[in-house]
Amino acid sequence: WATLFSWLGCTFGATLCFCLVRTVLGDRLRHRVSTKSSTFRYFKAGLEDNQFLYLVFIRYVLVVPFWFVNVAAALLGVPFQVFFVTTLVAIVPGSLLYTTAGSGLAAVFDEFDPDTMPTSQILRYTLLNNDIKVCLYLLAACLLIPVSIKLYQWRQKRQAHGGKSTTA
Repeated sequence: WATLFSWLGCTFGATLCFCLVRTVLGDRLRHRVSTKSSTFRYFKAGLEDNQFLYLVFIRYVLVVPFWFVNVAAALLGVPFQVFFVTTLVAIVPGSLLYTTAGSGLAAVFDEFDPDTMPTSQILRYTLLNNDIKVCLYLLAACLLIPVSIKLYQWRQKRQAHGGKSTTA
């Protein structure tokens, strides 16, 4: 249940942020951000190829803050349906990752007292916990998703240019 609630909460929060920026803060914020932020310009360029794939891709790039994706998508005129569906799809692994990590850490701390056990030993038991192992596999899968999307886009561009090599 925790994963479901996490997923729904993240989706609701992202959607609320998107709608607030689109309706209340849009014009004032758009002017400030578009002229000063190189990250915003990079995001805009990424959306030009394929909004759906880029939004899914950017959700998995761990260095881009979640709130930035919500705000930038709203300011750049991404249709609500595209934003909503990509958010629903792209945050499932993250929600599962967070709740599984929480469960694994709770199990470790229930079994061992962190006040009396050395940090190195807690770390060892944490990494041996099955829930944490699942999290590490999920994290690896999440890191492969952006690479897979970029590879797919590269192949699409290559096919569009008659099989000739182009820069991705």
